[in-house]
Amino acid sequence: MNKHHIKVLLCSLAIIILSASCKKYLDEKPDQRLSTPDTLDDLQALMDNPSFYKWGLRVIQNVTDEYYLPYTIWQSRIDIDKQSYIWDPAVDDEKDWTQQYSLILTANTVLDNVDRINEKSASPKAAEIKGFALFLRSFSFFQLAQLFAPQYDAATADTDLGIVLRLEADFNIPSVRSTVQQTYDQIIKDLQLAVDLLPESVVAKTRPNKAAGYALLAKVYLQKGDYANAKQAANESLKLYNQLIDYSSTTDVNPTASEPFLKKGILNSEILYYVNDESSLNAVNTSAKIDSFLYSSYDVNDIRKTAFFRQITGENTYRFKGSYNGSSSVGAFVGLGTAEVYLIRAESSARLGDISSAMQDLNALLSKRYKPGTVPVFNPGTSEQALTIILTERKKEMIYRGVRWADIRRLNKNSSTAVTLTRNLNGTIYKLPPNDLRYTLLIPLTIIQQTNLEQNAR
Repeated sequence: MNKHHIKVLLCSLAIIILSASCKKYLDEKPDQRLSTPDTLDDLQALMDNPSFYKWGLRVIQNVTDEYYLPYTIWQSRIDIDKQSYIWDPAVDDEKDWTQQYSLILTANTVLDNVDRINEKSASPKAAEIKGFALFLRSFSFFQLAQLFAPQYDAATADTDLGIVLRLEADFNIPSVRSTVQQTYDQIIKDLQLAVDLLPESVVAKTRPNKAAGYALLAKVYLQKGDYANAKQAANESLKLYNQLIDYSSTTDVNPTASEPFLKKGILNSEILYYVNDESSLNAVNTSAKIDSFLYSSYDVNDIRKTAFFRQITGENTYRFKGSYNGSSSVGAFVGLGTAEVYLIRAESSARLGDISSAMQDLNALLSKRYKPGTVPVFNPGTSEQALTIILTERKKEMIYRGVRWADIRRLNKNSSTAVTLTRNLNGTIYKLPPNDLRYTLLIPLTIIQQTNLEQNAR
């Protein structure tokens, strides 16, 4: 191992130690000579840590209505899985919190050092590294906000409690909760800076480019309900990169195969930014069954019906097999892709009253998903009808992509799109009504004990 790799390893170890929840690690500071990166390559290597793109949120997949578990399988799971599956009000999701704040600490370490280091080298690479760090921080802030802060509501965002916005690597700065408004303002600020700095192309899809930056910005604006800006950001992303996989192409897709997408993971041409989820219930459990109403919503000519699902042997039930990472045995792809950007632009157009543009984007997507000559023709007469069609297709296209929970949260703000989630375990019925307090998880108990943060309401 050369000197550079040793230095990066020590930097990474210091970050993991500093982000650990154990109190002794907060008291015992590592030798700064070991924990301070010295070159731009050091900073890049910190963010290229292979663990980071495997840290898709666990619980955000567990809680959706895309699947269900047999009672015996549910019984065999660890407590966090069992509790989150039934929306237990006491769910303690320390792992997702700790992993995302570890990513944020890494990003802040880079941001705290990049200008100092670049004073010596004056390299254009510094801008790309800074853009990556801003993107990484905003991605994690947004993920955390979908679990530990209420859904954005313009009427209450200035007073609703948001997440902790750690903007520096100095862990001696006390942690305080922002408001939801401050949370989204910071995410958007980071991304607006990032898209100016990110390159148009990258060596690997585990690093973001400009198209990925605009895609995430569009996603954030959509969640916030700012449809004009969501559409504009989606436009910018698709101008830079708009490729969709043609599911009828035998060089890209074999729908009947156990791993239908032939170009896997970062080689998949639709992926803008690669993140994988390796631990959620539905992503790794082969006994997780697809909701029957969702499965039946796919037309017989829709290639996704074969490419996404396979029948469970001996049963009239189905399981998911269609992750873009190439294998259901290693989790699910939950990063950013062009299909989502088309859907964001379509939904935004519909909400803004531009039905023609909305249907044009939806048709562009569905023409790559149906057997040739069978693409459905939609002729909605109103924006509301167009929106209903698009939201239905969004649910079908984005299954197991880690977006359903955030979608339900924002759609629950309107009674016409709100849903009540239901689980049936051995005859016991569990329900989660729209806008229930359980849509916001508790701050993990160990974090509350260490920081005295204000806890979410129950």
